[in-house]
Amino acid sequence: MATLYLHIGHGKTGTSWIQACLRLNRVSLANKSIIYAKGEDHLIDEPYIITSGNASNLFESKTAFEENLAINANVIGKDLLYSSEHIPECFIYSNGEDYIEEIAAKHGFDKIKILLFVRNPISLAVSMWQQRTKRRGNHIVTLSNLHEHPDIGWDIIFNVEDLMNRLRKCKNVTLTIRNYSNCSDKLIDEIADWLEVPIELLNIPSIKRVNRTPTWSELVFQKSLNKLLGRSGHLFSDPLCERLTDIETEKLLPPINVQKAIWSILSKTIEQLNEQIPEQHRYQCDIMNPEPLPEVLTFNLHQIEIISESLGNEILGLRLQLENAQKTIFELKNENAILKTELTKSLENKNTLTIYPNIIKRIKMKILISIKQILR
Repeated sequence: MATLYLHIGHGKTGTSWIQACLRLNRVSLANKSIIYAKGEDHLIDEPYIITSGNASNLFESKTAFEENLAINANVIGKDLLYSSEHIPECFIYSNGEDYIEEIAAKHGFDKIKILLFVRNPISLAVSMWQQRTKRRGNHIVTLSNLHEHPDIGWDIIFNVEDLMNRLRKCKNVTLTIRNYSNCSDKLIDEIADWLEVPIELLNIPSIKRVNRTPTWSELVFQKSLNKLLGRSGHLFSDPLCERLTDIETEKLLPPINVQKAIWSILSKTIEQLNEQIPEQHRYQCDIMNPEPLPEVLTFNLHQIEIISESLGNEILGLRLQLENAQKTIFELKNENAILKTELTKSLENKNTLTIYPNIIKRIKMKILISIKQILR
């Protein structure tokens, strides 16, 4: 029998970096009989590309769990490793506690080890807000009204409570909880310890972060784009955060009253959770006096080059689409003039019954070709 390893995030706890590390060490882990499972990122060789890991749909349903394990049936007798921060939400939604052990045992896994990173509530809320602005088109929620929007991210702590209650029903599941706020600088050590492999076995990624947080200037710019275009992180934030990973970002905090409001809402749940978490990894009250926000927005030369390249390529692509559309419209107008001429002649020659169906057929074909050209 073997072990099923599940690294389940949650969000904003170094998940992208950990997944980069796991992809980078596929061979080394395989030599220890730990197989990084086939999933969405299976064909990605570049370790630093941001992905959702290899298990975003693992617990969408009992059937999805079964199918994912079946895809990796060739690893019978070896340990199998999945990683995705989508697992907790899907597990809760599909009542994963009702089937996880049954299906795992059916595929040869008698032990299930789960690694969950948590994060102190205020820094989690801010980081999730930054991510929603960067990726989800947020332009309404600000640091000043963050306490009014649990869906922006700090409600994740309620999900942690729900998940832990469900996992307690499983006899063969071992849950390891680590506080990212306390160990963000030694994630590789935590991963090695959890997988029970020597730290020397694992190659450390050459970059210290993957999918970095936007700077204040980048956030302000992205927020303005979101207000006009909706989700538009692919045009601005994504290329900056993926390519300029070494840029240091400001320590942003909401006003002190907002921090206290968030802590007040979460404190009872956190107190209950801390009773089940090792002392050195318990949630901490991380309320701090915020520093003034930068008054001047700044971009260095590298940022400007990437912004220009990304927005410039988008403009060039739109120009090309416009040129193709205008060309198609011109061709349609010419074809329309020809068809009118032929139709007039056919009416004059009283040959409508013969020629008219052919004209209709040509019109349909031309329209279909034009639509395909515009959509291309």
